[in-house]
Amino acid sequence: MNISVFASLMECGGQFHQEGLLPQAQAAFEAALLTSPGDLDATSALATMLSLQGLHHAAFRVLQDVEEAMLQSADGAANLAIAAENCKDVSRAYSAYERALQLDPNNLRALRNVALIAARLLQWKRAIACASKCVELEPEQLVHHQNLSDFLTGARRYPEALQALDQAEKLFPGYLDITVRRITVLAFSGHIEQSDKLKTQLDGDGKRHLNEFLATSLKNSANSACAATAVQLFATQAFAAMEECDWRDSSRLTDLFRQIAGDSPAGTRDSPFYALALDLDESELMRIHEGSISESVASFASLDGKSGLSSRTQAFRSNDKRIRIGFAVHHLHQLPALKQQLALCDSTRFAFHAYSFPPPAQPFVRDALQPVTAVVEMAHMTDAEAIARIRLDSLDVYMDTAPDARSYRPSVAVARVARVQLRHHNWYRTPAASPWDYTVSDSFVDPEASEAQPGSALIRMPFSCWLPVHAAEAAHMPPLSSTPERESAGLPLDKLILCVAAPPAAIDELSFSLWLEILRSLPDTILWLPACPPAAAANLARAATSHGIDEQRLLFSQPMRRDEMLARMACADIVLDTLRLNDAQVVHDALQLGVPVISYAGTSMASRMSGSILQAANLLQCVNSSPANYVAEVVRLGRHPESLSSLRQQVSQSQKAQPFDLASRMREWESAWSQMVERDHSGLPPASFDVEKRPA
Repeated sequence: MNISVFASLMECGGQFHQEGLLPQAQAAFEAALLTSPGDLDATSALATMLSLQGLHHAAFRVLQDVEEAMLQSADGAANLAIAAENCKDVSRAYSAYERALQLDPNNLRALRNVALIAARLLQWKRAIACASKCVELEPEQLVHHQNLSDFLTGARRYPEALQALDQAEKLFPGYLDITVRRITVLAFSGHIEQSDKLKTQLDGDGKRHLNEFLATSLKNSANSACAATAVQLFATQAFAAMEECDWRDSSRLTDLFRQIAGDSPAGTRDSPFYALALDLDESELMRIHEGSISESVASFASLDGKSGLSSRTQAFRSNDKRIRIGFAVHHLHQLPALKQQLALCDSTRFAFHAYSFPPPAQPFVRDALQPVTAVVEMAHMTDAEAIARIRLDSLDVYMDTAPDARSYRPSVAVARVARVQLRHHNWYRTPAASPWDYTVSDSFVDPEASEAQPGSALIRMPFSCWLPVHAAEAAHMPPLSSTPERESAGLPLDKLILCVAAPPAAIDELSFSLWLEILRSLPDTILWLPACPPAAAANLARAATSHGIDEQRLLFSQPMRRDEMLARMACADIVLDTLRLNDAQVVHDALQLGVPVISYAGTSMASRMSGSILQAANLLQCVNSSPANYVAEVVRLGRHPESLSSLRQQVSQSQKAQPFDLASRMREWESAWSQMVERDHSGLPPASFDVEKRPA
């Protein structure tokens, strides 16, 4: 090697780099590498120039040629890791960073980047440990303090996050980055007044910086961030925790809802859903829901006037005298069921329209319901455009089957798009501010019919208001004897299998505590849970351990298609329903598979949905009136196999029961639609009524 030539080329490349002449610097380092193949300094310099020009894959290939030598030093391993990370090869980057830390536990680049990768993977313990080390080694760098605070916040260790910010404030007094983090952590930890007080001290630039921090760093949407109060931030974070079965903030969230329930405390449409999992009674839940509805009414009350149309004005109609029914579609997987239902209706008396709201627009939706009904894609439309388009169809009845879905647009119902508006499949009884004329129910959900239902009239179906929407799927399922064996499902053959099929967000603290009580009473029992994100699974396992239950007795399913899920559910001995928010679909699925379901009926509508189905199936013994009875019944069945076997036989017979005859149920729906429209055409206001049974 000509040392003088090599040194000259390296010096020349460095000079070009300083002057910003990256292509020239790249050429100089390439020439240096030709004079000294494998030289780490020349290789690293060349890779740096390539990266600075955005040629990350080329830079990584250059370093891979000397990978073994790079991994012999902490700085070399860190450089290799950075190149891999630039190429989105996170696994290889993480491995190289860990190698750097093996060689030098104090390598700051590796510590910082390992912490950032671990945080992205929600590995908070590792992220916090590395960030803490960075603060210890380089306390004069503000970014290390910021990272530590952010990771502690991500782990919901709010007191420690505030301590980290206190330490940073002493070193960097008056820094805006510290202030916006303190405002956020105070809100997340429930210190509402302190957070709001500190926020009022921000000027315009400070408020913009706070909004940017909330929108980008903490993954809140930009719109919610811009209007975020401390109450909204606390509630939003508590909701995110509940999605992961982390109930540490549930008590404080319950208190917050009680204090300002009528004012829609979280400032978000998600509030009514998450409130259902808390220890709140029916009147408290209704105030929360009414607050949410009131916001929509206030926001969109003027739309009807601006449109120039009145819901009680007969729009242009053709000679088609059929009753026009419009359906709001929110869940695309329910399209086959909706098509099946509508195909059973009398097309000479009823004309159907469907409006698909879930974003993004789904072109295949139009084909999914043909030829039963036409479909209009609404995802790309503004609220005003959607309202105007629906009104063109001159609907007699507008029916929303999921008015609490994420794609639900309150403005559509508030602005009134049909002469009669009907709400179905909801967790709440209708509050006074509701835009709905009728609410669908049954004699179990609402045992006492009343003409004075708040907000809308009540239609009580003769069996259950929940249609057997997936009956066709169950009919085509293989017999129970040919379903996958327990071993293939990862289930022990000699244990009682209690299955929970509700998603993690619907698993509330009360339900899980009762399931653990059941496991304690039945030592040879396994709790089979749905596929959960790692954080949710870890939280459930931690909760089991804290109650003295071996976490090995919790088995989590793998993500699977619906047909696979049904086949696996058939392997269970008993399906356990959630208490505060029943899962009606799970109950239907289990009964159609011949698997017993144990449920609970409280006072709220959300806690009585499953009881409605079980009563219709003549299985009222599966509905319990108290949490204690719920536990006792499962334990009784677990200890007496003959009782469980007898119940399974009853469940199998329930599949043939009249309530599961979809054709008869659709005749009853036709009767309900007709009665509502007849009253409207006669100039009569909505009034509650019971729908008569129709023979199979």
